[in-house]
Amino acid sequence: MAEDNEIAVALFDVLGFEDRIRRYSLREVHDQYMNLLRIAKTKGSHAFFDTRPTGDGRMETPVFGFIEIEQYYFSDTILLWTRFDSVRFRPFLHMCSAFICEALQARLPIRGALALGEAIMDKQNRTYLGKPIVEAARAEKAQRWIGLGLGRSFIDKPHVYFNAELIRPYTRHGKPGSEDVLSQLVVDWPRAWRKEHGTSAVQILEHLSYNSQVPEYYRCAIEFVRQSDENPAWYKAYQPDLRRQSGA
Repeated sequence: MAEDNEIAVALFDVLGFEDRIRRYSLREVHDQYMNLLRIAKTKGSHAFFDTRPTGDGRMETPVFGFIEIEQYYFSDTILLWTRFDSVRFRPFLHMCSAFICEALQARLPIRGALALGEAIMDKQNRTYLGKPIVEAARAEKAQRWIGLGLGRSFIDKPHVYFNAELIRPYTRHGKPGSEDVLSQLVVDWPRAWRKEHGTSAVQILEHLSYNSQVPEYYRCAIEFVRQSDENPAWYKAYQPDLRRQSGA
C-alpha cells in the first residue's frame, strides 16, 4: 500500500520562457502566462468515473471517486499534485495529458516531470519539502522535448498501477546523464490530443518550431508524437498469451 503522505507531483515549465521575454512585450508575456495559469486552474479537484482491472486482469470493473488536485505556481513553473493511490493515479495522468494538450493549443509548449514520494505541501505557509519535488525539478531539466517524463521514483513500485494507454516506454527525450533521474516511461499525451482534435499534434509542433531557439526539442517531440500516432497499441506486443497460459 502507499504511504499516508505519499503524493504524485507533476512539475511543468514553459519551454523557451526566457526567449519569450526577449521577443514579446512585457504585457504580451504577462497575458500568455495568465492564460497558462487559467488553464492550470481548470485542472483542479473533480469527481471521476473510470474502470480498473479485476484480480485476474481479464475484465474491468467500474470505479467512481473524487480526486483532490492542488496547484502552486511561481515564475514559469507550475506544480500540480495529488495524494497517491492506485485508483486516483489514472485520473491524475488524464489531467496531466489534458494540461499539456491545452497549453500546446494555446501556443505554450510545456515540459514536465512526474515524481512519487512523501512530501510536505503546505500552501498556507508556502512550504514545499520532499524528495519528489527535488526529483521532479531535476528530471524536468533533464529532458529535451515537449512532454512529461516519469522520474525514477516510479521504478520498482509494486503498488503503482500503470494504464498502458496513458503511459508508454520512451528514452530519446533524455539529455546525457538523464538516466540518473528519469525512468524509461513517459505520459502518452499525443493520444489525448488525437482524441480531442481528431488529428496529430505534429502540425502544431512544426509550426511552433520555426522560430524556436531549441529546434531539437521540437524534433524529439515530433518523433514521439509520430511514434504514438503509428503505434498506439504498443502494449499488445507485451501482453501474455492468456490462451496458452490457460492451456487452451
